Amino acid sequence: QHHKLKSIESSLHGQDQLYYALPNIFNKNADDIELLIKRETREDKNKNSTESISSWYLTLKLDVGPLGQLLAKTQLSDDEIKLQLYTSTTELKNKALDMLPYLQRRLSAFGIELTEQSCQLGKIPTQLKSEHYQIFETQV
Repeated sequence: QHHKLKSIESSLHGQDQLYYALPNIFNKNADDIELLIKRETREDKNKNSTESISSWYLTLKLDVGPLGQLLAKTQLSDDEIKLQLYTSTTELKNKALDMLPYLQRRLSAFGIELTEQSCQLGKIPTQLKSEHYQIFETQV
């Protein structure tokens, strides 16, 4: 219900956004798996007719146990994906780089093209969604 309230609150502010915190079933001592989904719509001015183009932005924060944490940022438009991976450790970065060709082949099997990809060390945020407490949230 908490996630539904957050989604409704985002919709009221004119944003198409969903946030989920899922329990990490692979490691009970690890942080939750966080998923943030946003949709942006922009108008395509290159064509004679006014047409809106939607892009989906998916951000995933995953605790990989002793290897560290991974942050995946993707942009999905039609049948192409742009992917940026950030890891907290060099070992996890190397493993992620090793898996990117497999991911690219898997996506192409579904007709999705991985047009841009990168993997680098980076600072992983403690939480994907900042909390904005409302009166009805603090009194529940």
